[in-house]
Amino acid sequence: MWKPWAFLVTALLITPSGADRYAPPLGRARNGSYHGIYNQHYGVDTFLGIPYAQPPVADLRLRQPQSLNSSWHGVRNATVYGDSCVGYGDDTELVSDGHVSEDCLTLNIIRPAGTVACSNLPVLVWIYGGGFIAGTSRDQRYNMTFIVEHSLRMGKPIMAVSINYRLAGYGFLYSDEIAKAGLANLGLRDQRMALHWIQENIAGFGGDPDKVTIWGESAGAMSVGYQVRAFNGRDDKLFHRAMADSGAIMGVFGGAITEGVANGYKNVTRTVGCDSSTDQLQCLRAVPADKFKDAIRASLSVGAYRPLVDGDIVAASGIKQMKEGAFVKVPFIAGDNTDEGTGFSPFGINTEAELRSFLRTYEISEQDISTLLDLYPAGSTDLVLHNLEPWNATIGAQWSRVSSIVGDLMFIAPTYFSTRAWVNVSDTPLYHYRYDVTPNGVPNVWSATHFMEVPFFFRNTEGTGFPGKSPPWLGPNPFDSLPQAAFTLTDTMCAMLVSFVHTGNPNTFSGTSVKWPRFTAHEKKRILFASNFTTHVETDTIRTRQHEFLVSKFEGPSYPWNQMRLV
Repeated sequence: MWKPWAFLVTALLITPSGADRYAPPLGRARNGSYHGIYNQHYGVDTFLGIPYAQPPVADLRLRQPQSLNSSWHGVRNATVYGDSCVGYGDDTELVSDGHVSEDCLTLNIIRPAGTVACSNLPVLVWIYGGGFIAGTSRDQRYNMTFIVEHSLRMGKPIMAVSINYRLAGYGFLYSDEIAKAGLANLGLRDQRMALHWIQENIAGFGGDPDKVTIWGESAGAMSVGYQVRAFNGRDDKLFHRAMADSGAIMGVFGGAITEGVANGYKNVTRTVGCDSSTDQLQCLRAVPADKFKDAIRASLSVGAYRPLVDGDIVAASGIKQMKEGAFVKVPFIAGDNTDEGTGFSPFGINTEAELRSFLRTYEISEQDISTLLDLYPAGSTDLVLHNLEPWNATIGAQWSRVSSIVGDLMFIAPTYFSTRAWVNVSDTPLYHYRYDVTPNGVPNVWSATHFMEVPFFFRNTEGTGFPGKSPPWLGPNPFDSLPQAAFTLTDTMCAMLVSFVHTGNPNTFSGTSVKWPRFTAHEKKRILFASNFTTHVETDTIRTRQHEFLVSKFEGPSYPWNQMRLV
């Protein structure tokens, strides 16, 4: 996915001009102090690769994250990204340029240059996506420099933090033995440990621990939901606002222990020779790093490594918790992209029989398939990209149908349920959006698919981290060749984000006449970031019948979440 030179962009972003004229910025943690890097061009200080927990290696592999237990005198350098957590796929392996290891529980801080301890800046925390098997805070598509820079221009300065967490079998291996030992969902526990570190240390870097916003996309957005619902909605005061892009508060997985999950653990233990051990977990901890990594890779299957109900950090299904109001009530932004499903749908489905056959692969019952085909009829103006029909045989005559169904199953219907469940049990502000912009380099067949909002919220007009190799997610600079209106839109979206981080309200800034309304039980209004780069208010009425049907199936055994791969 990435060219080796793409990561060198980091140096351009964080290497100061005339650095010898400036003292390195200083941050103070409870364990000791750190030097960062001053970036004169963007007016920010950057601290990279700061550990927030002990390395989860050797005897700490497959254990809950452990607090740091040492301190030091003097000042340590925080000038180089830490290693990515071991993951599988381009979002980890190519992005990281070989810098991958189990010793990965680090975070990065970007703040306005000159910020000092106790400046009390609001803090924005980014949690990456990647289907819980890939992703890293090294990914330069997630460089938060531009958000901090824009906050300075607005006169509303913020600080930004990005975190790593364990993935795949390192963070989400599951068995009865693991659950009984309290070791399930370690990746979510890593995220929580990072939030504890922020509470204890961010003031020493100039942040306000009482104004923390957690934000993520896809699996990162679902992670935000899991943190909001953690320990049955227990409020540990770790965050005070939250935002989820293309990932529902309820999570997307029902929480059942599927055959794929059970087989994942069995395959790993058998592959490394721990299946006959009387203490399989201790045996797994002794396996050499490369052998363990290969065993996890060999056991990768759709849905094998993911958050599951453990009666602890994931106390119950998201459906149950949302209905019962078992979540932390903080101001929340939730949204999806119009064409979420296009990036996950197969080409070449030309007949209804072929579409039916495809849906069978997700173990949907024949009766439910028939209902879905009735609810998503060919030629309907409710379908995504219906205005571009007919599609050729290579793309597939059924393209608009299949991508509408897949997008709703994976993302849009879960958000539909989550937003309505929220306002039914809470008066805490909820804001909803729909993103409908196609960035540069993304063919119309994908249009406003999954992830496309990321460069716009990050205000990444320079295309940092986009290698131009493979659209839709790793194409060229998303803003090349776009009109000035696109730059105005990204300014607005980023400003709304910064405003929300400051106050819990995305409207407390000047520069746009369009106000983002609250989503309520009586008025289901949301903001639309439109395809022509304008901003409007609309009512959430798209495919409501279809979503209601899918919602009715959420707690049933045949809902196909467990079969779907997310990024």
